[in-house]
Amino acid sequence: MNPGPMTEPTVFYVRSLLAKLAIFLPPSMSQTTDGEHIRS
Repeated sequence: MNPGPMTEPTVFYVRSLLAKLAIFLPPSMSQTTDGEHIRS
């Protein structure tokens, strides 16, 4: 029941999923959200 070993791979998996979603987002959406979201 130790969450330690599970946490890192899960975070890595979620991050890679988010990266893939960001790639597949339409350019117009990505420009509006990236400009304000990533900078702040």
